[in-house]
Amino acid sequence: MSHTVERSDRVSAVLGTCLPKRVLLAVSNERLRAQLMGSLDKAGYEVTVFPTGQELVTHLEELQLPNVWMDATLIICENDLPDLTGIEIAEYVNGYIGFPRVILVGGPSGAEERARAEQLGVAAVWDGQLDMNTLVAEVRRIVPV
Repeated sequence: MSHTVERSDRVSAVLGTCLPKRVLLAVSNERLRAQLMGSLDKAGYEVTVFPTGQELVTHLEELQLPNVWMDATLIICENDLPDLTGIEIAEYVNGYIGFPRVILVGGPSGAEERARAEQLGVAAVWDGQLDMNTLVAEVRRIVPV
C-alpha cells in the first residue's frame, strides 16, 4: 500500500466517526441494485444510488471540497459499468484526502487490474456469486454502523 493510501485511510477512519454511514452505490443492473440497496438500508446504512458511473462521478464533483472528501464513507460499484469501470472510479476518489473506501463488485478481470485495485487501496473485490449477507458483513467490517 502506498503512503497516500495509508494517510487517506487514517483520515477516513477519523472522519468516519462523525460522518453518516453513507454508501454510494453505482450498479447498472436494476435487480442487483435493488437487492444491494435493500440489504444495506436494512443494515443501517444510508444509501444513495447511481445507475451509471458517470452519474456517481458527477455527484462526487458537485459535493467535493478542494482535496477533501466528506460525503460518504463507502462506494460500492460494479467494475464493469457501461460507461466507467470501478477501477476508474477508484482512481478518481483516490486523489482526495479522506476518500471513501471502494468495494468492486464483479472484480477486475486480469492480474494487471487486480494489482491496480490493490495499489489504489480498494477495500474489497467481489468476483463470482454475490451473497448479500456476506457483502453486508464485509461492509460492516469496513464501515461499522
